[in-house]
Amino acid sequence: MKYIIRILFFIIIFQFQNCGNKDHPNYSKSTKDIDIKIDFLKESSLEFDFEFLDSINLEVPGNPPLTSIQDLVFSQNFFLLLDRKQGLLKFDNNGMFLFKIGEFGQGPDEYAMPYALHLDEKKNIVYVADWQKMVILT
Repeated sequence: MKYIIRILFFIIIFQFQNCGNKDHPNYSKSTKDIDIKIDFLKESSLEFDFEFLDSINLEVPGNPPLTSIQDLVFSQNFFLLLDRKQGLLKFDNNGMFLFKIGEFGQGPDEYAMPYALHLDEKKNIVYVADWQKMVILT
């Protein structure tokens, strides 16, 4: 019994000693926006080796506000955008919003925390991987 009390005493002392330890780095929980101007992408630079093809403006009246884009897939005539707050959205290739696909929720055909998309154009199916429900919805 003496040994158990001593062991518990040392464990408790060790735990309290580590409570005030502030040697770990202070990680910020906020995100930082980085603005990249389109002119920068068009400039030729030796550091970057890419070609500017086109851009699509999604900030037009009538489009839902996008806050946190999670995934994006392109098709011949449209593209699908997965936003963490808005859900799965379908746009035409000019950037005009067409409609929302599915809803947030816990139901059988609803997604809770979607994080990845796959578009099977041959079968005309969109696969949505849901992190919270651990399923793939079609």
